[in-house]
Amino acid sequence: MSYAWRPEGHQGDDLLAWLRSCEGRATAAGGWMLRERLPGDGRVVVFDSLVAVEGRLGALLTGTEGEHGLWDWRALSDGAERTRRGVLRLVEDAPPGARCTDPAALGAPEVRRLDLAGELTFTDGRDGLAFLDALAGLRAPRCKTVAWRKDAAPQTVYWVGERSGVVKMRAYDKGIEADTNPPGERVRVELQHRPPKGRRKRPATLASEDLRGLFIGGLRGWADAAYDVERGDVEAIAAVLYDRERRGELSARKADSLVGQLVRHRLGADDHLNARTRRHRLAQLRDAGLVVDPPAVERTVPVVARLDELRERFAA
Repeated sequence: MSYAWRPEGHQGDDLLAWLRSCEGRATAAGGWMLRERLPGDGRVVVFDSLVAVEGRLGALLTGTEGEHGLWDWRALSDGAERTRRGVLRLVEDAPPGARCTDPAALGAPEVRRLDLAGELTFTDGRDGLAFLDALAGLRAPRCKTVAWRKDAAPQTVYWVGERSGVVKMRAYDKGIEADTNPPGERVRVELQHRPPKGRRKRPATLASEDLRGLFIGGLRGWADAAYDVERGDVEAIAAVLYDRERRGELSARKADSLVGQLVRHRLGADDHLNARTRRHRLAQLRDAGLVVDPPAVERTVPVVARLDELRERFAA
């Protein structure tokens, strides 16, 4: 998630200038990410008129970098206050004009980004894998579906905005990612909520709302969806590859290479290559987990019932 503040007045301007002078690096969005982080691995990013702190809510609340658990959204206000104090401590060594002796100069907090997540557990991992495979055949509103596998087992399903090319939601095998469970026993579903500037809310406002509607909003259309969904077009797969690059799962060079190979394969532009080269390139795509039209898992699970359970577990 990400909290943001808009410092006010001359003292706020001095505070922004001081933070931008601290050691760090430029970001792709035009911000300046400080090298020093807040307790809990909070990343501080400074823009022309805004200070943002990015991190996991549980880690920011506990100050523990290794905290990866799911935390109740009703703790958003506590997280905002804790990170606000952390930002103010960063400027304790600043010159008098930028030291922000008036905490109110930092401004009121807003929620810049909020990734909502829910998790299901399966006693038999084969049921979890079948659930993931079923999700790969369901369409989220105004999204395209991309499924990723490893050794024929589904691991991640992405829903990519049709027009924006942005990853909106994903469902994945959390047990495999965190190395805590065998395949299929822990399945996590995440909604990536990035409200535009004019629709951002205060942490206290969000903490008082029932966010089940927001979290489940992208899932409502799944219950009656057909299984013959069109999935895996080049643009959607490229968006997923570059999302994986941003997450540090792929290098930029590897992502570009895979996109290029996929385009060549789809256009039939590799037909003139020898069979060995074609097999090698297809193997690279498979090794990356790319499956355009994956086979179904031969197991039946009550998808709608498990989605209802997911909604209730999210609010528990």
